[in-house]
Amino acid sequence: MINAYIKHGMFEEAKELFNKMLEDRDHITCEADYKTRVLPDIYTFNTMLDACFEGKMWDDLEFVFQRLLDHGCHFNVDRHLHIVLESSRAGKSGPLEATWKYLMRMDRIPPPALIKEHFCTKLEKRDPTGALSSVFSDPGSNGPGFSKHAWSKLLKENIRRFRRDGIEGLVNEIECRLPSRTEPNPELETLLTTCKEVLGI
Repeated sequence: MINAYIKHGMFEEAKELFNKMLEDRDHITCEADYKTRVLPDIYTFNTMLDACFEGKMWDDLEFVFQRLLDHGCHFNVDRHLHIVLESSRAGKSGPLEATWKYLMRMDRIPPPALIKEHFCTKLEKRDPTGALSSVFSDPGSNGPGFSKHAWSKLLKENIRRFRRDGIEGLVNEIECRLPSRTEPNPELETLLTTCKEVLGI
């Protein structure tokens, strides 16, 4: 029914039915309740996500995506990654943060595109510690293996999102971390060099 509503341009009706299904799920108290209530499944969530994405209804998408994870459905890289990335670039970081927490909780390594977007989002918010934590899980760890070219491309392609003082804060954060390390970290040093080049220092 939700799919039929969406195909006929009746998004509000689809949304109302979807919300009713979510409410039904909240009222399951015993096995018998499953006979009288219809619950959303992964197909339902994906149908709603696709409709929100196609219509650029980012607030609704954020809500649906959070419910998807709350209801025990899994983040599927092939199915959901582009939705999470595009919603983040549209200014809605909720799906990105929810996915990040979900992957950390499940002890899964985020895909490189998600790492890059999380890094950019934190840097955009002038949170250099958060940006570095996106790439280096702890001060002594190695990152995901980004080359100097990859870092340079990432920073230059997203330069409009960053303020100069945000990148300067990242440089300061890296310089504070490097002296405290007992062993060299080429990847951290590469990021530092690339940031300085972008800043022209």
